[in-house]
Amino acid sequence: MHATHPGPRVPGNGFRTASLRPPKPPAMTPRAPLPPAAASSLGIALVLSSPTPLLLLDRELQVHAASSSFCRAFSLALAATVGSSLFDLGGGEWDVPELRLLLETTATEGTRVDAYEMDLVRPEQGNRNLVLSAMCSICPRANAAVWS
Repeated sequence: MHATHPGPRVPGNGFRTASLRPPKPPAMTPRAPLPPAAASSLGIALVLSSPTPLLLLDRELQVHAASSSFCRAFSLALAATVGSSLFDLGGGEWDVPELRLLLETTATEGTRVDAYEMDLVRPEQGNRNLVLSAMCSICPRANAAVWS
């Protein structure tokens, strides 16, 4: 004779074995949108922590945030980068008419740019071939867009 565990008692049905299925997860409830200050802070935090060279620019193409990987890749000091115009960075090496037109159009029309190829002329450090992407992703407080 061997003993078996009858499982939990269910009223009116005698004994039954317990179910091994995991409980259902709680239903997801929609959250309210982030307040503008939190959304702006979150956008800046994402840019700052990016391992990819990344900038957060406003519609006037002023730098609101830059990833450390961007600053390292282009030998720029973060403190001197934030608050500057993109076109003043690196002694003006980013002031390329085609790039300016592309980014201004992206900012005003909300278009997206994938894989724009350009040569960045760097007099003291050699030229670099870049593949840029740009998208207008509005941050309510800063009225900013993300560029990588």
